[in-house]
Amino acid sequence: MNFEQTALLLAWLAIALLGLAMAGLVRQFHLFAAGQGLNVRPVGPPIGSRMPAVAGTSVGRPAVVLFADTDCATCAEILPHFRAYADRLTRWSFVAVYPGSSAADEAGRMVAVRGARDLFSELAVAVTPFLVLVDADGYVTDSRAVGSVEALHAMFTPIMERAIVP
Repeated sequence: MNFEQTALLLAWLAIALLGLAMAGLVRQFHLFAAGQGLNVRPVGPPIGSRMPAVAGTSVGRPAVVLFADTDCATCAEILPHFRAYADRLTRWSFVAVYPGSSAADEAGRMVAVRGARDLFSELAVAVTPFLVLVDADGYVTDSRAVGSVEALHAMFTPIMERAIVP
């Protein structure tokens, strides 16, 4: 076998391998488009589930629980807005939960809970900032990642519309 035949054989082998790879990608695309290709666990506590006890919350009073981290830039950005809502919605408990021993300082009506890594795991909170709304009976009414100040405001808009705020 000479050099040209070897090069031609390797080129055809490469084309065949690329064809197989392309077929695999097309298959994955079709599975993804059909909704079968995602094997993603839900993040956060399911709506309707019982919220475990968190310092700063109590049964009989609705609560807003913010899961945050001191290393999270978005958390630092939304925290002043979270505190502002805490000061306006006096019928609600507001708690910021941190996995490590360091946390933002408590200010106004907001309570900071430190060292709650187990609570992050128990509730499947994998991203921060993450907001959980809890009703007066202790059940989760909403649970979602809050990636911006605008998303935080969007989550509080229905609450503010229902609340009697001076």
